[in-house]
Amino acid sequence: MSSWRLRAAHRHTLVPATARTLAPRLSALRRRRAPACRASCSQRAPLDGFDAALTSARFAVLWVGCGYLALPFLDELAVAVPGGGHLSLEARACLQLPLEAMKAVLATRLLADSAPPEPPPPPRPLLFAAALAPAAFAFAVAAGGAAADVETPLHTLLRPPLSLAASSVVLSACFVAPYVEERFFRGYLLTALRGSMPPAAAILLQAALFSLAHLGETSGEAVQRLLLGAALGWVAVKAEGSLLAPMAGHAVFNAVALAGIAGLLS
Repeated sequence: MSSWRLRAAHRHTLVPATARTLAPRLSALRRRRAPACRASCSQRAPLDGFDAALTSARFAVLWVGCGYLALPFLDELAVAVPGGGHLSLEARACLQLPLEAMKAVLATRLLADSAPPEPPPPPRPLLFAAALAPAAFAFAVAAGGAAADVETPLHTLLRPPLSLAASSVVLSACFVAPYVEERFFRGYLLTALRGSMPPAAAILLQAALFSLAHLGETSGEAVQRLLLGAALGWVAVKAEGSLLAPMAGHAVFNAVALAGIAGLLS
């Protein structure tokens, strides 16, 4: 046999043997490095205090502007128009969805530009979040049922049949609002607070700020918002940063409250 054929045969036998020898070693090396990588990833660097305060202040301006000042401003514009008058309840309800959508777009942009360090994804995040969601649902149903007893002007608006104005309120409360509020309170704010205080204190503080943000509520609803914020904050911590379960629990809370106001639970 020629020399080049001997060399080719030697290579064909050497390469598989080398691969069989190195594969177990590489696998063992990956297993040894995996815990260290997970530990290093779980040590999130705290946010800079000034940046976190500035982002929170910007979100507060956005929250107040879209949630509390926009409708009175539009109402004044309607009065200033010749032959116009104050906005009706139906008109205000119809305007709620575009205002909430605008708030969602601006808040997403703001939080994307000032995002905290990403937490490590939990194992099988969708399954993990789905396992925690029933706990948030149970709390949301109980608290939402209590909130449904509070008298609001929405009683007449939400009674069947469902109008365009009522549909705007439902979409805003059950889809847009949970997304915006969970992105900030349980996503950004809770992560920032956990960098400088114990998790329990961070959960309670963000829950208090979440309840304070709903200034138009009665004292009973403020307490329920405080408990809801604490429960959803605990779920977010257990989900290691996944917001699927808090968003679902928040949406169910609002849906049950609206259903009670509409008289569907009686």
